[in-house]
Amino acid sequence: MATNFLRAGIIKEQLDEIYDAAQYLWKLLQSTPQEQDSASLGPRDTSRAQGLLANPEISKALETILRTSESTKNFIDSLPCEPLIYTGEGDTESVILMLENLVNQQQYQLDRHRPVPVRGEERISK
Repeated sequence: MATNFLRAGIIKEQLDEIYDAAQYLWKLLQSTPQEQDSASLGPRDTSRAQGLLANPEISKALETILRTSESTKNFIDSLPCEPLIYTGEGDTESVILMLENLVNQQQYQLDRHRPVPVRGEERISK
């Protein structure tokens, strides 16, 4: 069955990859030439890494990638359920309105079919 909804898990997986790659690059740039040699990098790569580390703009950009990808991953993880991405037609506001209407209609149907409380029960459900 075709759907206009996608799981946002793919975005989180890609953020994980970005974060891991940026973290590896950060460690590589901060490592000594001896540590870089043990990571199977040739002398040319070692000097290039040292030059990159000396550039504050590169360090700043890499820190931003690390911070942003980590905070976005943490935000997605904090949600009570996995987010969905709607790929159908309509702008964001109209899609939100449509979804809210559907949820309200469903809640109304559930409320109509709830059993009527028996007299004398201590707890009365709505």
